[in-house]
Amino acid sequence: MVQVRKSTGQVQSFDANTLINSIAKYADNINVELSHTKNNRLVNLVLEKIQDREIVEIDELNSIIALCLDEVDYRIAEAYRKA
Repeated sequence: MVQVRKSTGQVQSFDANTLINSIAKYADNINVELSHTKNNRLVNLVLEKIQDREIVEIDELNSIIALCLDEVDYRIAEAYRKA
């Protein structure tokens, strides 16, 4: 499994549930439904981009998530980038 290096230097396993819960907050803030289908698509897109990596830096992961959100729902992507 891919590891994520946080800004503190701590390394954790990538957790799809953490990603979904985080993105759900952005969707809720702008009153956009984050369906099960969108969740799955986002997780799959992110995993495709990082699956060959041993460790990904959090800043790079955030950029990847934003790009993947563009494909899933541009409104959530905009809210994510503004945060």
